Amino acid sequence: MTGPSPGIGAYIKRINDYLAREANRNLKALNLTRTQCHLLMALYHQPNHAASLKEMETLFQVAQPTMAGIAARLEVKLLVESFFDPRDRRVKHLRLTDEGQRLCLAAHEGILATERQLAAALTPQEQAQFRQLLQRVHASIQDNPQDSPL
Repeated sequence: MTGPSPGIGAYIKRINDYLAREANRNLKALNLTRTQCHLLMALYHQPNHAASLKEMETLFQVAQPTMAGIAARLEVKLLVESFFDPRDRRVKHLRLTDEGQRLCLAAHEGILATERQLAAALTPQEQAQFRQLLQRVHASIQDNPQDSPL
């Protein structure tokens, strides 16, 4: 007797586990954690590759000491630099260094390679359809205010 077949959530979980494993493997070679990489990428997409520590706390939905710790570890690695706002010395900013930008782009290449491997079994048309379906599912859960953003 066989049990029920796995539901959609089980497949999503397995895919997420695979993506996490690959990300950790790729980032280990760059001496980064996933959280550090997310911060580098968030800064990369900011004007001048810089933002206040408070903006990053809000974006990541973490407390000030948590974000300060992540930023400090990246600063030791010379991937970000911190500086105080010249108009208000209470406000601390982070900016990507050239090396931080380089590692950010290298990490992004790893993400793209993993996504290409993930989608290799699909035709280009199926890949486009799959992306549209994922976007629709994601949009439907974004409407629920109790869920946290991805």
